Amino acid sequence: MTIGRFLRFFALGLALIVPLNSAQAQWDSLVGRVPRGANTIALFDVQKILASPVAKNEEWSTKFDRMYASGLTSIPPGTNRVLLASQVDLEFMEPIWEVGLVESNSPVPLATVARTHGGTLDEVSGLSAVALPDDSVIVSFDAKTVGAMSPG
Repeated sequence: MTIGRFLRFFALGLALIVPLNSAQAQWDSLVGRVPRGANTIALFDVQKILASPVAKNEEWSTKFDRMYASGLTSIPPGTNRVLLASQVDLEFMEPIWEVGLVESNSPVPLATVARTHGGTLDEVSGLSAVALPDDSVIVSFDAKTVGAMSPG
């Protein structure tokens, strides 16, 4: 590898690492709720996505409610950030478990979630929860933060 090529890779590595470190604090509240053993993670800042040039051109923010109602997106309107994580069996490339965490800009009523998805209200480790028919569980960590976990 030439010095020039090495420097390009080094610069690319720095460009990827530095923004992650400076942005880490804003994701700590969600990342801290991911179970140990996760080997995949995806972070989505919904407000920044909706403010992107493509989203503005396509008017995604005005279509968001309709897209959610029709099933074109699984991200509820009013969502600020989404974290998806899982533990994947790397030999078979199948998830062992999956987690989704959502931070909303308004309270998330679990009774409505239960009605909409055919679940039953429950409690897990002292937290309000919804048990869903597919063995997934949705838990309310606070009024505006919910998490869902399902077996792979």
